[in-house]
Amino acid sequence: MNDLFTFLKELIRDQPEVIAAFVMGLIVAVLFLSYPIYRLAAWFNGKKKELVEAELKKVNDDLKEEQQDLAETKRKAKERKTKLEEKQIEIGELNAKAETAKQNEAKTNQALQAVKQKHLKVQKDYDDLVPKYNKLGRVATYWKKQSAALDDQAKLIEKMQGQLWAVPVDKDKIAPFRPLKKNGPVIIAVTNLKGGVGKTTLTANVAITYCSQKAKRVLVIDLDFQASLTNLCLSVESVSELSVGHGRLIDNVFKDFSPDAASLAFSNVSQTREPKLHLLAASENLASIEERSKARWLMNPGSADLRSVLRSALHHETFQDRFDVILIDCPPRWTTSSINAIACSDYVLIPTQLDRVSSEAVPRLLKWLREMQSVSPELYGQIKILGVLANRAYPREGMIEQEREIWKSLPEKCEKAWGKRVHFFGTIVKDKAEFRRAANHRQFAALHADLKPVFLTLADEIEGRRRDDEGI
Repeated sequence: MNDLFTFLKELIRDQPEVIAAFVMGLIVAVLFLSYPIYRLAAWFNGKKKELVEAELKKVNDDLKEEQQDLAETKRKAKERKTKLEEKQIEIGELNAKAETAKQNEAKTNQALQAVKQKHLKVQKDYDDLVPKYNKLGRVATYWKKQSAALDDQAKLIEKMQGQLWAVPVDKDKIAPFRPLKKNGPVIIAVTNLKGGVGKTTLTANVAITYCSQKAKRVLVIDLDFQASLTNLCLSVESVSELSVGHGRLIDNVFKDFSPDAASLAFSNVSQTREPKLHLLAASENLASIEERSKARWLMNPGSADLRSVLRSALHHETFQDRFDVILIDCPPRWTTSSINAIACSDYVLIPTQLDRVSSEAVPRLLKWLREMQSVSPELYGQIKILGVLANRAYPREGMIEQEREIWKSLPEKCEKAWGKRVHFFGTIVKDKAEFRRAANHRQFAALHADLKPVFLTLADEIEGRRRDDEGI
C-alpha cells in the first residue's frame, strides 16, 4: 500500500501531463457514455409514461362506466320510488273506501241488531201476556202481528243489506201524490249518480234565470251534505250562522220527522239575496241525520213512511201556493233525502258531462228509476224524465269529436234503459270561466251577459217540455 502511494506521488510529481491526460480521458469517457444512458433512461421513462397514461385512461373509462351505471341506477330508483308513491296513494284510496264500506256495514248491522232486539222484546212481552190475558184475544193478536211485522222487517233488512228504498209501501202511511196541473208549481229533481257533472251550478243558475227573467217564485232545495248550493246562494254571514246551529236547515225536516212536515219545512226556508229566490239549506250534519232517521223508521214500522217526508211538505198548499218552480239539487248517491226527492218530483232533469264515465251513469240511473217504478209505483210511478242535458261541455263553439260521438250514442242507450224515447235538450251549457269566477264571489253566472241567453233558452226549452207533456 505504501509502495502504491509512493508510486502515485512520484508519478504526479514527475509526469503531471500523464495524470491530466488520464483525467481528461476519464471525463471524455463519462461524457461519451452519459448520452446513451440518458437516451436509454428517456426511453424507459417514455414507456413508463405510456403505461401510466394507458392505466390512467383505463381507470377513467372504468370511472365513466361506473358513473353511467350509477346514473342508470338512480333513474331506476327514482322510477321505482314514483311507482311506489303511486301505489301508496292507490292503497290509501282503497283503504279509505274500505273504511267507508266498513262504517256503512257497521251502521246497517247496528240497525239490524236494534230491530232484532226490539223483536225479541216484543216476542217476550207477547209470551208474558198470553198466560195473563188469555181472554183478551185482540190484544194477543195485536202483539203477535207486531212481532211478525218486526220479524219480517228484520229479515228484509238482512236480505237487502240496507237497500230499503224498495220496501213495500203501506198506502195509508205515505202522502198522496198531487197531480201536476196547468200553471201549477212544478217540482224538478236535478240528479245524476255521477258526481262532478255540474248539478249544483246548473240548479242555481236555472233558478236565478226563472227569478230574474221570468219573474217566477222559485225554491231551491240542497240535499247534499257538502252544502255547495247553500254556499252559493247565501252570504258568508248566513252560512256562518248555519254552521253554529242558528240557521234554517232541511236537516230539521228529517230530524223531527213531524206529521206536519209542511209547516216544519216552511219554517226552515231561508230568503236569499234575490227577492224571488228562496232556499232550503243543508249542512254537513245531514248525512248523520239521514242515517238516524232511517234507523228510527226501521225500528218503528208503524210510523209514517220516511220516503214521503218531502212529498208531504212540498205537495201541501203551504208550498204549492207560494212557489212556481221548485228545483231540488240531489247528491250523486241514493240517500234518504235523494229518494225523497224522486218520490215527490214531477220531473227528473239529468245533466251529464260528455265523457265516457259521466255519460254511462245516465242509462244506469234510468234503469234504476224504471225498476223502482215497477216495484213501488205508489212512490215512484209518477216520475217523468224531463230530459238529458249536456253540461260543462268543451268551451269552444260546437262539440269536439269525442263529445259528438258520446252525445250521438247516448239516446239509444237511454231509450233501452228507460223503455221509451228520452228527450235530449238542444241547449248545451259550455264550461265557461265565468262559472268559476261567479262561484268564487258567491254570484250567479247566469246573470253574466255571455251566459244569460244560454240559460234563458234552457228555461224556455224546459217550459216547452212541460207544454208538450200530455195533460199539462
